[in-house]
Amino acid sequence: MVYAQFNSVMSDGGDLAGKGLVDYGWDAVYIIWFVLCMAVFTNWIWLLSLSLPIFAGWKLWTSLIQPALAMRSMSKSLVEGNGATPAGKGKRATKGGTSQQKERVKYVKR
Repeated sequence: MVYAQFNSVMSDGGDLAGKGLVDYGWDAVYIIWFVLCMAVFTNWIWLLSLSLPIFAGWKLWTSLIQPALAMRSMSKSLVEGNGATPAGKGKRATKGGTSQQKERVKYVKR
């Protein structure tokens, strides 16, 4: 516990019954306990402990790495398609274009 200047609690720490990362920690503890208890009966139970790094890798891939790669490729395609100017040409050369490439807009009075 962290005490403030007037002997009151500023922060009581984390809640071990909380959700999120604490849940994954408890799951890891339960799996390790199970593996240790079952190691008395079989030598191959240690393979179950491989589920922890496999699950962590899958969770990292689906929640961090894959979305980051998708955003990177999406932003790259947006930059190439809309915002990039060809080398050697200024902004005006790419903005105007020819009259055939421009869209014609017809305004209607109401």
